[in-house]
Amino acid sequence: MNMRAWVLASVLLAPFFPTAGLKAASREVVLQSYASHVYATYSAASETAGKLQSAVNALIAQPSADNLAAAQRAWLDARVVWGQTEVFRFYEGPIDDASYGVEGMINAWPLDESYIDYVVGAENAGIINQPGKWPTITPELLISLNENGSETNVATGFHAIEFLLWGQDLSATGPGARPYTDYVPGTGKNAERRATYLKAATDLLVKQIAVVKEAWSPGDLNSYGNKFSKQASSEALTKIFKGMYALLTDELAGERMYTGYESQSQEDEHSCFSDNTKTDIVENIRGVLQVWTGDVNGIPGLGADELVSPAMAKFVTGELTTALEAAEALPTPYDSLLMAPEGSEERKVFLETIFMVVDAGTAVKEAAKSLGIPLATN
Repeated sequence: MNMRAWVLASVLLAPFFPTAGLKAASREVVLQSYASHVYATYSAASETAGKLQSAVNALIAQPSADNLAAAQRAWLDARVVWGQTEVFRFYEGPIDDASYGVEGMINAWPLDESYIDYVVGAENAGIINQPGKWPTITPELLISLNENGSETNVATGFHAIEFLLWGQDLSATGPGARPYTDYVPGTGKNAERRATYLKAATDLLVKQIAVVKEAWSPGDLNSYGNKFSKQASSEALTKIFKGMYALLTDELAGERMYTGYESQSQEDEHSCFSDNTKTDIVENIRGVLQVWTGDVNGIPGLGADELVSPAMAKFVTGELTTALEAAEALPTPYDSLLMAPEGSEERKVFLETIFMVVDAGTAVKEAAKSLGIPLATN
């Protein structure tokens, strides 16, 4: 039996108290803490999206290299917080409810750049460069075109804005290099339409994040967030654990990391235009750790770890911390990591990190199991 298997066995054989007799926190208190945390995180996301909106407006009003760089910086800042919200997905809550969820409008990926704007070899490509087909660019038009005909026909959200700020990434050592002159009327081809598109997409992003934030508002007695801790605790906890487990395993380790590891293609990089993918990964794992411990930015809170045995809590925290530290240590830029040659140290580190993320997800699943919460394995 190896060390990891021994640790896991010792945790599973530790005394088990189904409703958390080991700590003072009840399930209801933990659920209330979770709902408060979700609202606070979406509030922070709303604030950073608002700053992005201000920076984009400044770029459009006065295109310059400095204003383009400021808008790019604001986008990167907004992604840090958004990455921490993704653990609130995967259980059909307000972000991804089948009937009214807006996740696909906010963070759809991968994106076909030529659906939006010019690319190398196709100077007239995209919605921006086809005024005859789409005379007027409005938020309503972008909503109607998002994922229309193909899931890569992404017209809205973070990655559409990312492409409009950075442009196509043609470098293995850096991000895209869109010139600010793309937004200078009379200089950049269809500059006014590009600016209109950028503003419409950014305004939509701000609006849609606000929708999710308000859905968790504690001030609205009928909000999803206000009712969250009042449902059967087993049902609510299943959602919390499903969010953590699904993000770590299927989404992060699978779709966002292993797919790129296997293809060795820049096209499979999550934030490929800005080369921000490493930060995306780090903040996704940090978001899970925040839900698990309840601790945010050094401020102690009540997390799901309050409900399991001390041994299990320590085990899961250790696995999540290990995965986070491994992700933080990944080399950059991420696309050079993707394209590292077979047998290289970079590919070895990359694969080991993917396994650590999977291990963290497995640990979360074991914690759920200890509470009598089964999580399906896809």
